[in-house]
Amino acid sequence: MLSVKFSIEKLYNVLLILLASSLALFEKIAPIVIIVLVIVSLILRAKHKIFFKKWDLAYLFFSVFFYYLIRLYGSHDFAQGLKFIEKNLSYLIIPIVVIPSLIININNVYKGFVLSFALVSLNAIVLSTINYIFFNPENIWYFQTIEQFGFHPTYMGLYSIISLILLDKLKPFKNKFNLLLVGINILFIIFSASRITLFGLVFIFFFRVLVYRKKTYVYTLFLACSLLVAAYFVSNDFRYKIDQLKSFKGFDNYDNNDYGSVSVRVAKIISANNVWRDNFWFGYGTGGLNEALNKQYRSKAIECWLCSQKKYNPHNQYLSVLAGHGVFGFVLFLLLFGHMLFYAIKYKNMLLIEFIIVFLLVGLTESILERQKGLLLFVFFTFYQFSTMKYLKEKE
Repeated sequence: MLSVKFSIEKLYNVLLILLASSLALFEKIAPIVIIVLVIVSLILRAKHKIFFKKWDLAYLFFSVFFYYLIRLYGSHDFAQGLKFIEKNLSYLIIPIVVIPSLIININNVYKGFVLSFALVSLNAIVLSTINYIFFNPENIWYFQTIEQFGFHPTYMGLYSIISLILLDKLKPFKNKFNLLLVGINILFIIFSASRITLFGLVFIFFFRVLVYRKKTYVYTLFLACSLLVAAYFVSNDFRYKIDQLKSFKGFDNYDNNDYGSVSVRVAKIISANNVWRDNFWFGYGTGGLNEALNKQYRSKAIECWLCSQKKYNPHNQYLSVLAGHGVFGFVLFLLLFGHMLFYAIKYKNMLLIEFIIVFLLVGLTESILERQKGLLLFVFFTFYQFSTMKYLKEKE
C-alpha cells in the first residue's frame, strides 16, 4: 500500500504535467488545475518546511504582482483593474506551486506541453483548411479562421517556437517521433503566417548556427527559409501578409486612411507612447488603460476608428508596461528578465536563454503578457526552468 506522503507527491507531479498540458487548451481548464495544485503544494510546503530563499526569482515575481496591486489605488476603472489583478495572479501563484525538490522528472512537464500543443496545432491546421476550402467566404483569408479551431495565431506561433526549443534541447521522445513533432511545429508556424513568429523561427535557428556551428542547424535554417519562400509564391494569403510590410513608412508616419495591419500597428504605438508620456513615472495605473488608448485612437491626430472599435491594446509589450505602469514598472520588468538572463548565462542554460529571447522578441509586436495565454506560459515556463536549474546546480 502506498504511503500518504508518496501519494501526495505523485498527485503533485501529475498536476504539474496537467497544468503544462492545459496551457494550449481551453482557458477554463488551467485555472481549475491551478486551484487544486495550490492546495496540494501548500500542504507539501508546510509538511516539508519548504520556504523561499532570499533574493530568489520568486520575490521579483511577487514584486511585480504587488506593484500592480498597489497601483490599483486611484484606478481609473476599478472593475477592469480587478480583472487585471486576477489575470496577473500567476506572478503570485506559480512561485508557490513550483517546488523543484519534489519534482520527480523535470522533463515530464515539458512532454505534456509539447504533446498537448501538437494536437491543438494539428486540429487548427486540418479544420481551418477544411473550413477555408469548403465553407469560407471568398473575402476571408485562411489564417483568419485559425482562431476558431485553436487560439490567436501569433500566440500559437509562440507556443510552436517554445515546443521546438524543447524538442531540440531535451529530445524528450524517440528520434522519429521527435522529428515528426519538430516538423508539425515548423509547419504550423509557416501556416499561421504570423510575421513575428516567422521571424522568430528564422532567428532562433540563425542564433543556433552562430552559437553551436552545427550542420544540422544550417540545414534546418535552409529548409525553413526554403519553405517560407515557397509559401510566399504558392499561397496568395501568405503573400498578402508579407506584402503588408511594404506599407510601413516609419513609426512616426500613420495614415488614418489606411487600415492595413502595419498602419494600424503604428497607430497603436503612437497612442500608447502618448499615454505613457502623460503618465511618465508610474503609468496610467492598474485599470482603464484601454479607455485611455481609445481616447488617443479617437483623437484628431490619429483617428484610428478600427483601433477604437476593437479596443486594441498597444500590441507591444514594452509600451504596454510603460503606458500602464510607467518607468518604475518598466524597471521591474527589466529586473525580472535581467535576473533570469544573468543566471541563465552564468549556468550556461541555453534552454532558459532561448525562452527569454523568444518572449522578448514576440513582445515587439504583441502585448504578450496582457493575455492569459501568453502570461501563464511565460510565468510558468520561465520560473519552472529557472528554479529547477538553480536547484540542480545547488544540489551538485
